[in-house]
Amino acid sequence: MPVMDGLIAVREIRLHEAVLGLPRVPIVMLTANALAQHLDEALAAGADRHMAKPFSVEDLLAMVADLTAQTPQAAEAAA
Repeated sequence: MPVMDGLIAVREIRLHEAVLGLPRVPIVMLTANALAQHLDEALAAGADRHMAKPFSVEDLLAMVADLTAQTPQAAEAAA
């Protein structure tokens, strides 16, 4: 990315949410970086999940479904 990398972007999103009191938006880091260090860095930056390329459409959709089921809006809809 020309202005910031994904880790910085995640940190900025989390800061923006905190400053404005916004609910946490699920963030999945999709990257070619697959070492344990990269996973740790993504989670430390505030990402909810890390998915290394290549990945299947089924795996991506399952992750999105899992994350959206965990959001406060999903809990309210289920009630």
